[in-house]
Amino acid sequence: MNTQNFTFLSSSFPDLAECGTKAEEHVWTDPTASVMRSRMFLEITLKSVSEHEGVMDDPTLSLSQRLGTELKSYFPPLLLDSVHRVRIEGNKAVHCEPQSTKIAMEVLKNIFEIGKWLHSKYISPVNQKFVGPANPADQYQNDDKELREKDALIRSLSDKLLEKEKELRESPRVSSPPRKGASPFTALFEIDGFEFGKNVVKDTRTGLFWARNGNLPDFPPYGHLHDWGSSTKIGFDWLEAQKWAEELNLDGHYDWRLPTNAEIMQLCAYAREKGFGSFPRITNDQAHRTCSIASYFCSIGFKGVISNIAKGTYWTSDIDANGVIWEANLSTGKLDNFTNARNSFLVWPVRDGGVAVSDGFKKHWHIIEDYFERLGR
Repeated sequence: MNTQNFTFLSSSFPDLAECGTKAEEHVWTDPTASVMRSRMFLEITLKSVSEHEGVMDDPTLSLSQRLGTELKSYFPPLLLDSVHRVRIEGNKAVHCEPQSTKIAMEVLKNIFEIGKWLHSKYISPVNQKFVGPANPADQYQNDDKELREKDALIRSLSDKLLEKEKELRESPRVSSPPRKGASPFTALFEIDGFEFGKNVVKDTRTGLFWARNGNLPDFPPYGHLHDWGSSTKIGFDWLEAQKWAEELNLDGHYDWRLPTNAEIMQLCAYAREKGFGSFPRITNDQAHRTCSIASYFCSIGFKGVISNIAKGTYWTSDIDANGVIWEANLSTGKLDNFTNARNSFLVWPVRDGGVAVSDGFKKHWHIIEDYFERLGR
């Protein structure tokens, strides 16, 4: 509960500020305890008045007896009604008579007025007005309603994103001209169904072009590992990966993108045909280096002409029915979709040979950005 009625007492009368705050906190949850705290507030007030006025006060006497002494003369007549109300209701609470929230709230307002008078008389005037504390149950209901509304909004945005993804997958692809200076692909040599250019490699079976460097941003290897103690950036989150691929200019072409599940799994299938990606029952590092999908592309199968394919995790562009993004492990050649879109993974960009799905993707980019914003990216 946000309590503010008694903060003005904190500097000069900290005991009163604490006691008043406790009374305020219990108004709705434990009215009887709140009234008992208010009675204690009155006792501390009497002690403070006696100290400031230099008069005798015997704390062993009852409140009624103490207010029958000289102390009574220092209270304004109009305030005495509040003083006695606190004393009477406080005595009932001390003797285990249950108190209602209504009474607790009225008594709380009484001690607020007593506190204002005390501070104004001995320290400085107080112009603050009493504000009744809100019922926490109402706040919980409001919070729950707000959370439900946000959850519904996120689900709606997720559904909309999935619809757009489906629309883009099914819509005809539009040719995207290369940037000025781009030249037609020229194969320098061919290995195992792949034609190699200077910076890109063409899969002759699918017509797709892949970067020859599987880690163009030059992140540390093993994109699936997280060194939380390091400030070194280890990869892109999914939104960063999408934007980076869209902005990539490689060989004069700007229609690069993240691969789909099917596209990157097709590459893994080539390696699996050669016996890669399925580890024997040994755990040494040599086996890991020689059996992974990445090893097939980077060293063994292609003699290093494809570089920097990490035995780690790469983003794909696909999203499952629950709005969770898929990623590919290029050590084992398997797909996973248990990840968070804010994780950091690597990117192996692909393009369709002059046909860009990214143009359509750009039209709906605001939906994706809004989706991440709602998730609290």
